[in-house]
Amino acid sequence: MKAWVGTVLLLVSIVLHGQQAPVPNSSISGRIVPQFTRVGVGLARYGYDDDGEPKLTNVAVARTSLEIGKFGEYRFENVEPGEYYIYFNPSFLSPSAPKGEAFPTIYYPGAQDLATATNVIVRAGAPVQLGDLNLFSVRAPSVRVRIVNATGDPDIAKGCVTVTLKQRGTPDDALRPPLSGRCGTGELLSFNLGALAPGMYDLYAGWAAQGNSQPAEGAVASFEVRNLDLDVEVVVSRARVSGTIMIEEPDGSFQPAKGLQMNLSPKREGLGPTEWVETEADGSFLRDRVGRNEYIVEFTNLPPNAYVAQLRQDTRDLLENGLEVGSTDVYIDGRISFAGATLEGVVSNTRNEEVPHAVVALIPDAALQSKHLYRAVKADENGGFTIRGIVPGSYHLFAWSKLNGAAYKNAEFMNRYETGGQAVTLERNNHFTVDVKLLD
Repeated sequence: MKAWVGTVLLLVSIVLHGQQAPVPNSSISGRIVPQFTRVGVGLARYGYDDDGEPKLTNVAVARTSLEIGKFGEYRFENVEPGEYYIYFNPSFLSPSAPKGEAFPTIYYPGAQDLATATNVIVRAGAPVQLGDLNLFSVRAPSVRVRIVNATGDPDIAKGCVTVTLKQRGTPDDALRPPLSGRCGTGELLSFNLGALAPGMYDLYAGWAAQGNSQPAEGAVASFEVRNLDLDVEVVVSRARVSGTIMIEEPDGSFQPAKGLQMNLSPKREGLGPTEWVETEADGSFLRDRVGRNEYIVEFTNLPPNAYVAQLRQDTRDLLENGLEVGSTDVYIDGRISFAGATLEGVVSNTRNEEVPHAVVALIPDAALQSKHLYRAVKADENGGFTIRGIVPGSYHLFAWSKLNGAAYKNAEFMNRYETGGQAVTLERNNHFTVDVKLLD
């Protein structure tokens, strides 16, 4: 059966609870050819990322056997029923390719393109024995990276160089092991990544003082490998990120937000360090030497009833679009409200039985369609749930026994449940109780 990437039916994994007997899991086994030992083979299935976009997600990695007579064999145990893809990714422990070549991501039985791969159907209690997964190398251009110091600081610490590389379009956009250990190099400005298979890549390159585990100065760059050798330039610059955060009290008055920790986390996970800063007594903050990157702005120590009401850089909405830092200074204007609503209730099924550990999602209505307003929690063992710090407005409440990722943020997925949600209108400073029925 050929894969149809666009179908929504492949994207959701649902496990029924209640009084039903547990569904028995199964296994998948096979062999790679050539029969390399200790090579990583991946098991993936479709889910949704944090933005609700369909994404092939890694479930497990198995190593091929070292046992004589079983070289190249792999096995996945305890696999839930569903639809999967078996693949080899060079970010796993990989054999050496011939000079001038590299191993690409290869899907069972031997496809570089997911659209031509063969999916694997796992049924309850039925072991799956596959044919060979055929590995092959492809011609791979050489990629050379040059780091440019645009900070204006000639004394920048360059004791070590660290590079982290990710290939787009692979399960979970697999993160290659950092190319570290390049220490004592002094003014090293360029180096070779070696041969890379064709595709889109993101990398973080930076300098650090001797002994530091994270680059002190660095930047992100993206590039596409085709069929020619490639030079990639990473421009390392600094910017000052400052601003003021105010608090709106429940009575509508304002005061400075003192002692709040604000984190700047790289939008592309794993590519660069997280920066953080704490607000002063007057609500102001200042962070020097923030590297060129795209960041998600988050607050880690907000009270339970609080929510971020506004976070802007000029006309840019940072809650929706994130923060882009280049070589120019950035000023952020923020407002935290302590007037959030609280919603609690119990999830039950059609037999009025409480459903433990269900996924409960609160979806804003059309007038509030902003991804940062979506909320989801997992119910406790008695089906109870509580959501705090909700932005006032009109919503619909939904519950599933299990979801594979943030499916509730995907419009196509939610179309099938358009009439199934529980309507709720939440007001400032109020506490609401609404029970919800399971949808699956």
